[in-house]
Formats: sequence, structure tokens, C-alpha cells
Amino acid sequence: MKNIVQVIHEGDYNRGRYCFEVPLDITLEKGDVVLVATKNGNRLAHCATKTIMMSDEMVDMMMFGKKVTGKVLGKFEYKEF
Repeated sequence: MKNIVQVIHEGDYNRGRYCFEVPLDITLEKGDVVLVATKNGNRLAHCATKTIMMSDEMVDMMMFGKKVTGKVLGKFEYKEF
């Protein structure tokens, strides 16, 4: 099983969505701002979907045999004071 979220990279709003793996015990919501690890380094991104648990077979089907882009490293939170 994998916990998957689709994100849109900060500033790349016309380029599409990318699938990233999230730790199994973490839930993200659409609109959350996260830091993701990509092959080109860490980038800010916005969640285009909430996280969803998927079997490895479902991930393979959804990605047409491609690998998940990378991992979500953390979530940014706003704390008012």
C-alpha cells in the first residue's frame, strides 16, 4: 500500500499534476502547501487532491507504469498569533 497525493508545483500552474508518496500515517487535504523532494531538488507545491491509500497495483495502473515522482517531506502550516 502507498499513500499518494497529487500536487502542482509552486509557480507551475499550467504544467500539470504530479503524484508524490506521503508517509502512511499522514493525511493531507486539497490546498495544503507541502515541500516535495524531486529529482531537481526540493520544491514547494500545493496539493491538488487529498491523500488516498492505494495498492501498488492501483498506483502502477494510474501512473501507466511510471514511478511516483518523489516524496512529500513536510507540510507548511499557518499559525496565527
